[in-house]
Order: sequence, then structure tokens, then C-alpha cells
Amino acid sequence: MTSAKKSAAELLEDAKRVAPRESLQEHRQTIATLRAKNYTWREIAQFLVERGVDTDHTKVFRFMQPKGDKKMTLPETLTVPTSDDYVNALTAVSSDISENQRKMLEHHYRAHNRTVTFGELASAAGYADYRAANLHYGKLGSLIGDKVGMQYALLDETNPESDAFYSSAIGSGSHYRNAAGEFQLIMHHEIAKAIARLGWFK
Repeated sequence: MTSAKKSAAELLEDAKRVAPRESLQEHRQTIATLRAKNYTWREIAQFLVERGVDTDHTKVFRFMQPKGDKKMTLPETLTVPTSDDYVNALTAVSSDISENQRKMLEHHYRAHNRTVTFGELASAAGYADYRAANLHYGKLGSLIGDKVGMQYALLDETNPESDAFYSSAIGSGSHYRNAAGEFQLIMHHEIAKAIARLGWFK
């Protein structure tokens, strides 16, 4: 049996009687402090939930956006590990890097301004198109990134639930496209320095 439809006045009275939901406003400094320590939105939400705050990572992310900003974008820049971190990571995973992944990494390292497209990486490894390079270079990024504790960039920076962009452990996206309008990845100086220190690709 369905309940009788209430009038607008009755709905208003019900709304007045409902207890207010807890605001995140009083936790703003807590959230900001954890972000400064490189906690992800999910980790911050879990931190709050474990301490009795009813929230989730999407709510926390949206709450922390600047007021009046119509486009939701992640507020932080990518934190790149040190060259020492990369030396340790590359040494640890060296035997797990496939021949094609090594070819792509070498091509990226030797490229002008260490800037490449995924199509160029595909050609270096002998893949048919950029999608294979995107997949396998991403796997290499994950292999290295997990060793250095990387907080990866997102594939879609406007969506806090987007999948991780694992190649961000190797490089950052350029603000500029090439002449063909293709995405370009710039190798982090820190990993390039680590590769040089290890004597790879002489």
C-alpha cells in the first residue's frame, strides 16, 4: 500500500523536523592538512569515516573545490619522486621490464626534450598503433610507480573517480599538442637523471 501524497506545506514541515546533516566545514583544516601530506581523496574520506564523519571521497573532493569554479579540477600538482627514489625503483624492477618497455623507455629518454607521443613509443617498440604503447608503457609506469609510492595523476582530472594515469610515474603531459594534435608526454627530470646515473642507454 502506497502512502498518501503529502501537500507542499506538509513536506516543508517534514523538512523542518529532519535533523541537519553534518557539514564538512568544520573539517576543512583537517582535510587540507591531509592533502598537504599527499593523502588521496579516498584516504581522507576513509580517515573521516573511521572517526564518525558520514562522507565519501566524492563529497570531500567537491567540498574542497574553490567556490564559483564551474570546472572541477584537481587542485594539486603532481608530486614527482626524487632521482634517488627512481634509482632504487629502477634497480629493483630492472629484471621485470620487458624488451619492448625498455625500447620505449630508451626512445623517450633519447627524444628531443625527452618529449614523445604514444604513437612514437609504439613505433619504437614495433607496435601497430599507440593503444598498445599506451597499455604497456602504463604497465611500466605502474611497475616503477608502485616502487616509489607514486600518487598517480588521473586520466580525467575533472573526475575524482577516474582511473589512474600510470604513465605519470614516468612523465607529465605537455600543455601543447604536436602538429598532428597528439598528446605528448614529457619525461620527469628525476627519472631521466636516475637513468643516467645507472648508465642505461649509453
